Amino acid sequence: NGILYFNSDIFMKDIPIIAKVFDLGGRSVISKKITEEKIDLSEFENGIYILELQQRNKITKNKIILNKD
Repeated sequence: NGILYFNSDIFMKDIPIIAKVFDLGGRSVISKKITEEKIDLSEFENGIYILELQQRNKITKNKIILNKD
């Protein structure tokens, strides 16, 4: 369905997280503040993406394989 749920145990609950999604070419396809532990990728094609989550000085990066079939 394209909804990505993630566990943000390393982040504080009351502060928004900046979520960025990049394609493999390094182009930013999403950059927004989120308050829930999910991101809607349903408009994107199947493929591999990089998810970057940032809150203050904490940053995580993860590879996402999107397969909506």
